[in-house]
Amino acid sequence: MKMRTLGVSGVGLALCLASGCVGGWHTVWTQREDQTVTFDQATLTSLDVVTHNGRIQIEGQPDDTGQAVVVASKKAGATTLGSAREALEAIEIFVEPRGEGDKVLGWRWRERKHWDWRGRVDFDVQLKSNVDLDIESHNGRLHVANIAGDVRAVTHNGSINLSADGDTVFAKTHNGEIQVEAGGAQVNLRTHNGRITADLSRCKSVTGSVVSHNGRINLTLDPEASVRLRCRAHNGRIRSNIPMTATEIGRRSLDGTVGAGEGKLTV
Repeated sequence: MKMRTLGVSGVGLALCLASGCVGGWHTVWTQREDQTVTFDQATLTSLDVVTHNGRIQIEGQPDDTGQAVVVASKKAGATTLGSAREALEAIEIFVEPRGEGDKVLGWRWRERKHWDWRGRVDFDVQLKSNVDLDIESHNGRLHVANIAGDVRAVTHNGSINLSADGDTVFAKTHNGEIQVEAGGAQVNLRTHNGRITADLSRCKSVTGSVVSHNGRINLTLDPEASVRLRCRAHNGRIRSNIPMTATEIGRRSLDGTVGAGEGKLTV
């Protein structure tokens, strides 16, 4: 069965600000150090993952009887190598309960933070697929694959790549590309600067929004989908080969109904 696509093109812009200084002082970084953590997932229904600066990668596994495995890649910086090593020793990885069936994975300083300490922690997680995820990084890319539950993924600077079949998918980044394969009924994707590629060919009826302020949007739907589309392009134009009953169609606007129009999607 041939899938149909819709493209909204615009102006792409990516901004990145990197600093190697703390308060005007040069930052010396340690080598990366990996720490493996396991936790019981028998009663796990949802997992929150938070890192201040770092990448989060989560892979769903078919086996839900064993232990979830986390590899935390730690790196620390300071004004001297000695202080950076002290900072590395002070990074604590934790997995703690947060309500029934919910756990939170993150990191913190195990002692009072020195003024020149900086930390970066990447998380690579393997766990059962039938969980809900809420993941967030201030600076780092997010990757989620083979998850059957709901997913919320937020990063301030970084790309998002996820595949999930839960009822709800939410992905937001200020600067970065978003690539999503979703199979649920509610999809909300937003980036300020970056391209969005949304494969919704597993969705029959979908409601939500797909928004990029500066970047192209490529949207794929099942030919038998049931959704009302409202598409707008401020910079660029709209192209579509999706069969629909159109009520408005122009260079920068398109309103139409695919199938019975049970869902409502704004692009």
